Formats: sequence, C-alpha cells, structure tokens
Amino acid sequence: MTFETSKEITMSEGTICVSNHPIVPVVVSDETSLETWLLVQNVVDAAIAKTYEGERVIDWQTCVKEDNIIIGLQVDTRCNLLSLILSSSLMLRELGWVEAAACLQKYLLEMLESKKMPQDVCLVGNDSISLSDFCLMMTERMNDDSDDFDVDSVQYDALADKFKDELEGAMDNTVEFSRKAMEKARQKLTDAGVFTEEKGEKLKGFLENDLSRVAQELKKGAKEKLNPSRLGSGALASMSKLLHKTSDTLAHYADKTEESLTCKSGEITSAGKLACKACGYEMNFKKTGRIPPCPKCHKTEFTKGY
Repeated sequence: MTFETSKEITMSEGTICVSNHPIVPVVVSDETSLETWLLVQNVVDAAIAKTYEGERVIDWQTCVKEDNIIIGLQVDTRCNLLSLILSSSLMLRELGWVEAAACLQKYLLEMLESKKMPQDVCLVGNDSISLSDFCLMMTERMNDDSDDFDVDSVQYDALADKFKDELEGAMDNTVEFSRKAMEKARQKLTDAGVFTEEKGEKLKGFLENDLSRVAQELKKGAKEKLNPSRLGSGALASMSKLLHKTSDTLAHYADKTEESLTCKSGEITSAGKLACKACGYEMNFKKTGRIPPCPKCHKTEFTKGY
C-alpha cells in the first residue's frame, strides 16, 4: 500500500489539522526511556493498523532530549508502561483518531482483566511479566482477534460504565436524577472526545432501552442469572451492578412498552440472547455488539433475553 507523504500536524482557526500520515515527534530522556517507548510504539501502531486497516499510519520521529527541547510526546524514566499506553490513547483522541484510541484501551483492559501486569507496576494478586512480554501479548491479542473492531460497541460500554459511576454514588436515585445522570455521562464523554454529540445521543437511546430490558429481567427474579460477579466487563455488567443496588428506585426502567423494548438491526446492544420476532431464530451475544439482520429470514426485529 502506498501512503501519502507524511505531514506535520497544524492548527487552522483553532482546529487541529491531521492528515492520514501525520508526523508525531517523541522526545525521550535517555536510552532506557527509548527502549520502553519503542515497545509502546509497536502496540500503538498495531491498534492503528487494526482499526484503520492501513488507511492511516503515524510517522514517529523519535529523538533523545537535548537542552530544553520539550516539543512532542514526552517520555522519561518517571513514565511506567501503563501510563505511556494511556497517554498514547489520549494523544490519539486529540488527533481525532478516537477509534484507534478506543481499540488501544479495549485491549489494555483485556490484559489487566487477565491479571497480567508489567513489572514496573506492582499490584498484589497480579502476574508480573516483563515490559516486552506485556506489549507482545497485547499486540498478539489484537492480531489474533478475528472480530472486526467496532468502535461503537466500545463507546457504548464506556457510556454504560460512566452512567453507573455517576449514579451509584449519589444520594438521589429518583427518575429525574437518573435521567440527568445519563445525560451528564454522555456530556462528559462527548467533551472528552470519546464520541460526537450526535453519536452520544444515539447511544444514550440504546442504553435506556437496554436498561429497561435488564430491569424487567431483574423484576422477574433473574438476579442470580444477572449477578454482576458472573458477567465480567462491558455494558451488561455495568447495568447489572447498578440495578442490583438501586432496583427499587430505578424500577421505572422496567415499565417500558413492549414496542420500545424491541431490538432492531443496526442498533448497539449489550450481551444477551436475541430471538427473531419473525422466525424465532436465536443469536447469542457474548459481548456488546451491533445487531445484524436475522441470518435465517433476514428480518430486523428481535426480542431480548439473558
């Protein structure tokens, strides 16, 4: 594949201008920092490649810090591996490459959930491995994952988790407050560049319906089936944790009409079982994802269970 000539990142009327092949300076403090950064660079490049399939690439220009040069991404001996990966994710968001940023965060979270931790970060109960092994395992996870990366699903999980954080520590869990909490969660993620205003509103609508489905299941007595300790991570786990704690005050989510609870092709939904309303064919979603048409009859409406 032939890439366009690499270009410097510029500003125009307060707006950052980034090509598909931007030049990103990286300033390291010493050889040790350089070695650490090169490991992270490989992980970041893998996330970009997986997300954009070769359409975008960064031209990294790395140098050892001299005198008072402070331009570019700063890497020194105070930076541990996790902080560098997270800083790189924030940098990608600033560039407007939010999909690659979400991809990087997704696979980093998977590594941490597997109890693997780079040796420059000490946490009890985790398997400490070398920095190079951590980055290699993270990159291999990206390359071995045959699923297409769906940024909408990652953004949806982030919205569900942020809504849980906004509401679960609050004293007021009324209907009106919960609506304000969801809007506050959407606005914070929009301001952070996780998604656009329009995308956030759409995901918020999907989340409200998903909450209603989970609330109905809990109302029917499915608390053990939807026990948060069994669900791992993702939107379903976030909603379950929240509703287990505040099931009485959020009971209004269980009072939606059947029509509003229908899942439709093209929507994002959390883990669960989808049954085609036309032919009964079932699809099992093990994680958050986009709903396709029914593989059997190609109809587009589904009921959801767990």
